[in-house]
Amino acid sequence: MAPEVTPALLDVDGLFVRYGILIGLRDASLTVGKGEFVALVGANGAGKSSLLSAVAGLVGRSEGRITFDGQDITRRRTDEIVRAGISLCPEGRGILPRMSVRENLLLGAYHQRAQAARNLERVHTLFPILHERHGQMAGTLSGGQQQMLSIGRALMSEPRLLMLDEPSLGLAPIVVHEILETVAALAKDGMTILLSEESAKKALEFADRAYVLETGNIVLEDTASALLGNEALTAAYLGRSHLASHDSAEA
Repeated sequence: MAPEVTPALLDVDGLFVRYGILIGLRDASLTVGKGEFVALVGANGAGKSSLLSAVAGLVGRSEGRITFDGQDITRRRTDEIVRAGISLCPEGRGILPRMSVRENLLLGAYHQRAQAARNLERVHTLFPILHERHGQMAGTLSGGQQQMLSIGRALMSEPRLLMLDEPSLGLAPIVVHEILETVAALAKDGMTILLSEESAKKALEFADRAYVLETGNIVLEDTASALLGNEALTAAYLGRSHLASHDSAEA
């Protein structure tokens, strides 16, 4: 039996994403409840990024429907989706390296300019290092600091749904833990989180529920604790290497 879900904020129904003749996502359906922390886990190429990109309007959806807070956003442009209350921290962070930390953050406030000062203060409270480095060129930050900047920029638009695509990529385990703790704290404060993560163990330690993707298909859904505790089941879809934490050393 599927775990009980709180009233839905995001509902994805029968979604297909195609890249020419290649299928990135096949008949995917999921629900993210208001205030939930939901993880998408699976190997590289499983379709996690395709799903987040489709919700954000960054790739075409050939079939299916995406509903956010009761409104059909399937055919909306990305800027309209951001205005509706969805922000994506992309894989690879997507910062502008030749702009300062402050300038990068203020770009995220494009649709919330009147609240920019308040939201900037909030981001500085979450990530004090960004306040300390506000005039520094973003490209000179460490990997972990750049990921904090990417999350901070997404928060500047006051999202109701924050999506993060592989935030642990290339980071040391201690930095990953710190970032995921901050994301979990945002969820406890009421923000809805949808996290794509190849490092399944870390994601499952923090999430409420999780969906397992394999070659473009959602093959499993359960509470994060149940998936984390069922080694035989998760190993069948993820492999033991994906249940382990990253061993890279970038900070």
